Amino acid sequence: MAEEGVKKVKLSKMKLYYHPYYRSTRCVWLIKELGVDDEFELIKIDTMKRESAERKEYQKNVHPHGTVPALVIEGETTLLESGAICLYLADKYGRLAPDLKDRKDYYDWILHSCATMDEMMEVFYNQWIITPEKPDEELVQKTIKKFLQCMDALNKTLKGRKFVCGDSLTAADCVLGYSIWGAATMKDGLLVKDYPEVQQYYDRLKSRKAFQEAIAETPK
Repeated sequence: MAEEGVKKVKLSKMKLYYHPYYRSTRCVWLIKELGVDDEFELIKIDTMKRESAERKEYQKNVHPHGTVPALVIEGETTLLESGAICLYLADKYGRLAPDLKDRKDYYDWILHSCATMDEMMEVFYNQWIITPEKPDEELVQKTIKKFLQCMDALNKTLKGRKFVCGDSLTAADCVLGYSIWGAATMKDGLLVKDYPEVQQYYDRLKSRKAFQEAIAETPK
């Protein structure tokens, strides 16, 4: 029995700044896969409203670029990269990461998604969604060629596997899976249509309850 007069200390929740559709979806998805929603305060912020007081305050006090995600851990640190946040959370909770000896594909695909694929997805988003009436076709075709090289590699990696690191979902699937979701939902799946392993992988991901909840607010 607790000593009389001793008060319980209420731990501060971690704050995750996010916006539907953006890369912060990876982090929301992972939090739901971990089943630790109650340890986080999810704060939606519209980073496209560049002149809003809310965004200016956010840029001043949280994220120097005014983009999402940002994970604020009171009294400790602020993490600004979606891949870094997912790596941190998997380590913090000791789940959804392979054993250290089996982390080659885990690290490789997380970093490949964030450092290489994100840049290409931004091109597709800008050209096909933001300015669909006047796309830069030369840039689009060049980027498609590069993206399909990624799909070639991923298709080979996924053969004989349910997920990118084996038969169990890891944080790498939340990071990479976000990119595959984006690719599969643009231009009627043009970017993944010739890759059966990738398509089956995406089908497994989108059937997960945590995935469905993470993208529930996302524009269709």
